[in-house]
Amino acid sequence: MAAVLGRHLAVRGGRDFEWARRTLRERVTVVQGNIFTDLPVGEFDIGTMHFVAESLTKEPKEVRYGVRNFTRSLRRKSPFAMANMAGSRGYWVGDVWFPAAPVTAEDVEWMLDLLALEKWVEEIAKDGPSVHLDAEGKPMDDYSGYLVSTGLSF
Repeated sequence: MAAVLGRHLAVRGGRDFEWARRTLRERVTVVQGNIFTDLPVGEFDIGTMHFVAESLTKEPKEVRYGVRNFTRSLRRKSPFAMANMAGSRGYWVGDVWFPAAPVTAEDVEWMLDLLALEKWVEEIAKDGPSVHLDAEGKPMDDYSGYLVSTGLSF
């Protein structure tokens, strides 16, 4: 793989994005769906979920349900990675407010204790102001950092 990548790293500052896009199109199928209703059980070999479960609802119960459905969609012992916003209560997109559930590393650890054979959870403090803006366009102090989790599904 390193030799293949090495051949393609001369474009766009060392990154050949078209090669990456072609490779993904050949190897990956992206399916739009609803984490609460559309995920099959035990179908996928690998999974990633980024800022999804906690950013869809302000209800902790729904976050747990989303993480459960995500991990259940994986075949037994499949690797997964998740990223969550720690402590977020919501964010603005234009003039629309999207609520979020303020999860902690302890919340994610507890959920994955019930849903994964193996897990690793790391909290990363944010460095600088938020990327989210309030209704007036000013940066919000709306989350404490990021949570990165990896593991193997049951």
